[in-house]
Amino acid sequence: MKIKTILAPVDFSLRSAPEVENAVNIARHFGARLILFHVVPSYRVVHAVYPLAARAYEQQFEAEIRAGAAEALDDMAQELGVGVAIETEVAGGDPASAIEQKSVTTDLDLIVMPTAGGGHFRRMMLGSVTTKVLHDLPCPVMTGVHMEDVQPAAKHPYRRIACLVDLEADSDRILKWASDFAAAYEAPLYLLHAPPLLQTLGAAPYMPDNLLPIYIERAREKAALLLAGAGVEAAIIIEPGEVEDALPKAVKTVAADIVVTGRRRPDGRVGLFGLRTDLTAAIRRSPCPVISV
Repeated sequence: MKIKTILAPVDFSLRSAPEVENAVNIARHFGARLILFHVVPSYRVVHAVYPLAARAYEQQFEAEIRAGAAEALDDMAQELGVGVAIETEVAGGDPASAIEQKSVTTDLDLIVMPTAGGGHFRRMMLGSVTTKVLHDLPCPVMTGVHMEDVQPAAKHPYRRIACLVDLEADSDRILKWASDFAAAYEAPLYLLHAPPLLQTLGAAPYMPDNLLPIYIERAREKAALLLAGAGVEAAIIIEPGEVEDALPKAVKTVAADIVVTGRRRPDGRVGLFGLRTDLTAAIRRSPCPVISV
């Protein structure tokens, strides 16, 4: 696995600190270049009598904000980036658009970003910027509600890697990415699969007790075939149910530090398991960070 360039968008919220620490650790581990990236939104000052003066004030204010952000990024890089090639950049405009433009002009291998910054309802939903990045950009993205602090120089911050797949098309690609990442950190890999339960109109999903063991065993056999075909070794964890409900249980079972899963499917759709679940719902419920590839 080669991770050469990592982008870490920084909004200076409380969630930014663990995000940057994780990004620095991965950059150090892979010898990658890390770009700390902040976007200053555009400010508009409207004055009916003195429009030119308002525009001048607007430009001065934005320049001061940019200078302060650049200084803060430099301080962050000096504090955390010993032994890591860190660049800092301040852009302007809409954050999601600026990140997308950066991904166009720079060959990125990974984006590490918090789930939400200072926006409203951040506990209930992923930030709008993160959601747009997950939907629009093709490169792997690491994010999570529970992104813990790590020591930037820690050799093994990720001790167990889980890979969530639906056992269908593209699962082998996702599994190989997870296997390579786990091997880089000398961590064991766990294949997680959440086969759906039976659905009946007006009732909660269920599976008769007498059929559940057979159902789980068939899913396990299919997972074993996938592993064999991909040439990957991993323990298999089967947790039937809706993905956003099964994922937290499976992650806690294996005490995983990171979950790797798919985001962009062969048919171009963005999400997990076809139409069964939304990727953002799984990320919100995951007890550890998620890298979607």
